[in-house]
Amino acid sequence: MAENLSNFKLETERLILRDFIESDFDFYQSLETNPYAITYERDTVPDLNELLENFKQILELQASTTRVKYSLLVVDKNTLKPVGRVVMWQTNVDINEWEIGWMIKKEFSSMGYATEAAKSLEDYAFSILKIHRLQALCHEKNYSSEKVMIKLGMIKEGQLRSVRKLNGKWNNMLIYSKLNCDL
Repeated sequence: MAENLSNFKLETERLILRDFIESDFDFYQSLETNPYAITYERDTVPDLNELLENFKQILELQASTTRVKYSLLVVDKNTLKPVGRVVMWQTNVDINEWEIGWMIKKEFSSMGYATEAAKSLEDYAFSILKIHRLQALCHEKNYSSEKVMIKLGMIKEGQLRSVRKLNGKWNNMLIYSKLNCDL
């Protein structure tokens, strides 16, 4: 893979959200294989080939002239160390709907990084991309993610029953959203 020098970047008081570059792969791998980070997402740790393919796709998508997905590295401004990532992708072109998600390493959890990063990307989505609807989903027992959704001012729409299979059991997901008219 050639080094991608894409320059998309958002800044908050404490964080820098930027496109991934090839040299970020080690952090990406550590985040995506960390049991804490994937507890509510999947029941198996992705293998190296899957990680490499996913990372390659991230780099390719961010080079697109019309972006339909933003997968951004979240970096602490003071230490310049990565703490997680935030992702936003278009889910429904007809209604200009996007979905947002986040993953923060355990040692940086409960510090407000997920909320701060997601808020910055949410602001970008509504003010620059002019989206109509932003949604977020989480496992019904992922209380930390649900708290982020609430702090973002998203409205709980309900529970999707038995839509994620983990460890051989069907699990429910919560869905929250915010509309441009909610701003």
